[in-house]
Amino acid sequence: MLPTSDEPRVSVVSARPDTGGRVLVVEDDADIREVVVETLVGDGYEAHGVPNGAEALDWLRTHSCGCPTLVILDMLMPVMAGPEFLSQLRSERGLDGVAVLLFTASTLDSQRLLHTPGVRGLLRKPASAADIISAVEAWQGACGRDDGAGVGLEPQNSGS
Repeated sequence: MLPTSDEPRVSVVSARPDTGGRVLVVEDDADIREVVVETLVGDGYEAHGVPNGAEALDWLRTHSCGCPTLVILDMLMPVMAGPEFLSQLRSERGLDGVAVLLFTASTLDSQRLLHTPGVRGLLRKPASAADIISAVEAWQGACGRDDGAGVGLEPQNSGS
Protein backbone atom coordinates (compact mmCIF):
# COMPACT_ATOMS: atom_id res chain seq x y z
CA MET A 1 0.00 0.00 0.00
CA LEU A 2 1.38 3.39 -0.99
CA PRO A 3 1.45 6.16 1.61
CA THR A 4 -1.00 9.00 1.18
CA SER A 5 -0.25 12.67 1.64
CA ASP A 6 -2.52 12.87 4.69
CA GLU A 7 -0.42 10.35 6.67
CA PRO A 8 0.84 11.67 9.99
CA ARG A 9 4.39 12.96 9.85
CA VAL A 10 6.93 13.05 12.61
CA SER A 11 8.85 16.22 13.42
CA VAL A 12 10.42 17.93 16.38
CA VAL A 13 10.87 21.55 17.32
CA SER A 14 14.55 21.77 18.17
CA ALA A 15 17.74 20.52 16.59
CA ARG A 16 20.94 19.48 18.29
CA PRO A 17 22.47 22.71 19.55
CA ASP A 18 25.72 22.06 17.65
CA THR A 19 24.13 21.58 14.21
CA GLY A 20 21.78 24.41 13.37
CA GLY A 21 20.54 22.02 10.68
CA ARG A 22 17.67 19.76 9.89
CA VAL A 23 17.17 16.41 8.21
CA LEU A 24 14.37 15.75 5.74
CA VAL A 25 13.70 12.06 5.08
CA VAL A 26 12.14 11.45 1.65
CA GLU A 27 10.96 7.84 1.57
CA ASP A 28 7.75 6.35 0.15
CA ASP A 29 7.74 3.35 2.51
CA ALA A 30 5.98 4.69 5.60
CA ASP A 31 7.57 2.15 7.95
CA ILE A 32 11.12 2.90 6.77
CA ARG A 33 10.45 6.65 6.84
CA GLU A 34 9.15 6.46 10.39
CA VAL A 35 12.10 4.37 11.61
CA VAL A 36 14.65 6.76 10.07
CA VAL A 37 12.92 9.86 11.46
CA GLU A 38 12.53 8.30 14.91
CA THR A 39 16.18 7.21 14.89
CA LEU A 40 17.27 10.78 14.16
CA VAL A 41 14.87 12.35 16.65
CA GLY A 42 16.00 9.84 19.28
CA ASP A 43 19.56 10.99 18.77
CA GLY A 44 18.59 14.66 19.18
CA TYR A 45 18.21 15.76 15.58
CA GLU A 46 15.37 17.75 14.09
CA ALA A 47 13.84 15.47 11.49
CA HIS A 48 10.78 15.46 9.26
CA GLY A 49 9.50 12.85 6.78
CA VAL A 50 7.64 13.07 3.48
CA PRO A 51 6.62 10.30 1.05
CA ASN A 52 7.92 11.65 -2.29
CA GLY A 53 10.05 14.23 -4.05
CA ALA A 54 7.19 16.60 -4.85
CA GLU A 55 6.25 16.90 -1.18
CA ALA A 56 9.92 17.27 -0.30
CA LEU A 57 10.26 20.28 -2.62
CA ASP A 58 7.11 21.82 -1.14
CA TRP A 59 8.45 21.25 2.39
CA LEU A 60 11.83 22.76 1.56
CA ARG A 61 10.21 25.81 -0.07
CA THR A 62 8.08 26.53 2.99
CA HIS A 63 10.64 25.66 5.68
CA SER A 64 13.72 27.32 4.23
CA CYS A 65 15.38 29.41 6.91
CA GLY A 66 18.96 29.47 5.72
CA CYS A 67 19.79 26.60 8.10
CA PRO A 68 21.83 23.75 6.68
CA THR A 69 19.48 20.99 5.64
CA LEU A 70 20.30 17.41 4.72
CA VAL A 71 17.88 15.43 2.59
CA ILE A 72 18.01 11.65 2.95
CA LEU A 73 16.55 10.68 -0.43
CA ASP A 74 15.04 7.39 -1.53
CA MET A 75 15.62 6.96 -5.25
CA LEU A 76 12.60 4.90 -6.32
CA MET A 77 9.29 6.54 -5.36
CA PRO A 78 5.92 7.28 -6.93
CA VAL A 79 4.85 10.86 -7.79
CA MET A 80 8.44 12.17 -8.05
CA ALA A 81 11.44 9.84 -7.83
CA GLY A 82 14.93 10.73 -6.64
CA PRO A 83 16.55 11.69 -9.98
CA GLU A 84 13.73 14.10 -10.88
CA PHE A 85 13.82 15.58 -7.36
CA LEU A 86 17.58 16.16 -7.67
CA SER A 87 17.16 17.88 -11.02
CA GLN A 88 14.45 20.21 -9.73
CA LEU A 89 16.28 20.87 -6.46
CA ARG A 90 19.44 21.97 -8.28
CA SER A 91 17.51 24.29 -10.59
CA GLU A 92 15.60 26.05 -7.82
CA ARG A 93 17.12 29.23 -6.46
CA GLY A 94 17.54 29.11 -2.71
CA LEU A 95 17.48 25.31 -2.58
CA ASP A 96 20.49 24.58 -4.77
CA GLY A 97 22.77 24.38 -1.72
CA VAL A 98 20.80 21.68 0.11
CA ALA A 99 22.92 18.59 0.75
CA VAL A 100 21.56 15.19 -0.30
CA LEU A 101 22.35 11.69 0.89
CA LEU A 102 21.09 9.00 -1.50
CA PHE A 103 19.25 6.22 0.34
CA THR A 104 18.64 3.16 -1.81
CA ALA A 105 18.99 -0.57 -2.26
CA SER A 106 19.37 -0.13 -6.02
CA THR A 107 22.67 0.31 -7.80
CA LEU A 108 21.07 1.32 -11.12
CA ASP A 109 21.70 5.08 -11.15
CA SER A 110 23.31 5.50 -7.75
CA GLN A 111 26.94 5.61 -8.86
CA ARG A 112 26.19 8.14 -11.63
CA LEU A 113 24.07 10.28 -9.30
CA LEU A 114 26.88 10.43 -6.72
CA HIS A 115 28.48 12.99 -9.06
CA THR A 116 25.43 15.28 -8.99
CA PRO A 117 26.19 18.63 -7.31
CA GLY A 118 25.11 18.58 -3.68
CA VAL A 119 25.01 14.79 -3.35
CA ARG A 120 27.15 14.02 -0.33
CA GLY A 121 27.07 10.25 -0.29
CA LEU A 122 25.19 7.00 -0.55
CA LEU A 123 23.58 5.08 2.28
CA ARG A 124 22.60 1.54 1.32
CA LYS A 125 19.33 -0.05 2.40
CA PRO A 126 18.89 -1.77 4.70
CA ALA A 127 20.73 0.62 7.02
CA SER A 128 21.14 0.23 10.75
CA ALA A 129 20.44 3.04 13.19
CA ALA A 130 24.22 3.38 13.64
CA ASP A 131 24.69 3.74 9.85
CA ILE A 132 22.04 6.46 9.69
CA ILE A 133 23.51 8.43 12.61
CA SER A 134 27.05 8.05 11.21
CA ALA A 135 25.92 9.40 7.85
CA VAL A 136 24.30 12.46 9.40
CA GLU A 137 27.30 13.07 11.68
CA ALA A 138 29.60 12.87 8.65
CA TRP A 139 27.44 15.45 6.88
CA GLN A 140 27.64 17.70 9.94
CA GLY A 141 31.41 17.45 9.90
CA ALA A 142 31.52 18.42 6.23
CA CYS A 143 28.99 21.29 6.60
CA GLY A 144 31.56 24.02 6.91
CA ARG A 145 33.72 22.73 4.07
CA ASP A 146 33.27 23.64 0.44
CA ASP A 147 35.48 20.85 -0.90
CA GLY A 148 32.68 18.56 -2.11
CA ALA A 149 33.57 15.96 0.51
CA GLY A 150 30.96 13.26 0.75
CA VAL A 151 29.65 11.09 3.50
CA GLY A 152 31.43 8.03 2.13
CA LEU A 153 29.35 5.22 3.62
CA GLU A 154 29.29 3.34 0.33
CA PRO A 155 32.54 1.41 -0.16
CA GLN A 156 34.48 2.89 -3.04
CA ASN A 157 36.30 0.68 -5.51
CA SER A 158 39.72 2.11 -6.19
CA GLY A 159 40.03 -0.05 -9.29
CA SER A 160 37.09 1.50 -11.20
